[in-house]
Amino acid sequence: MTPDEISGKRVLEVGSYNVNGSLRDNILKLSPSQYIGIDIIPGPGVDIVCDSDDIIKRFGKNNFGIVISTCSLEHTQNWRMAISNMKNVCEIGGIIIIIVPSIYRYHGYPYDYWRYTVQNVKDIFSDCNILSIKEDSEEYIEKLVYAKIKKPVNFTEVDLTNYNVLEVVKLDIA
Repeated sequence: MTPDEISGKRVLEVGSYNVNGSLRDNILKLSPSQYIGIDIIPGPGVDIVCDSDDIIKRFGKNNFGIVISTCSLEHTQNWRMAISNMKNVCEIGGIIIIIVPSIYRYHGYPYDYWRYTVQNVKDIFSDCNILSIKEDSEEYIEKLVYAKIKKPVNFTEVDLTNYNVLEVVKLDIA
């Protein structure tokens, strides 16, 4: 992200509870007009307790120039609604930053449901312009997908009702 992309913009971080790091400090250095972190429970990095299902009800459509979700969508049972709400709360021409696990150990905080491939992210955001997308290199055992996405002027949301991502299976071996 560049200062021009952030300066003077409203930023919403979805899943902001700081478990293992946050982009917040780096984004704040770029002078946004406002930074709001939301999560389902209070804690470090959380400004407002708000479920991702309620983003539009709470903030309305087209209200943020930047929407960020780092390593939280795998913990969201209704990922389709969370992504739809993130797209819709983002203003036209705004930027969505996501980081999601593709190959990763189970890590319930409090739950862990999904994994996303690069192709999943491309499909899910096919209604937007993907500015950059990459996955961790082969040298990593656990991998994340990083994407920077722009909401286009002619945004028409893609229907994800029947689209599936990889579901996590947790085995309890005694």
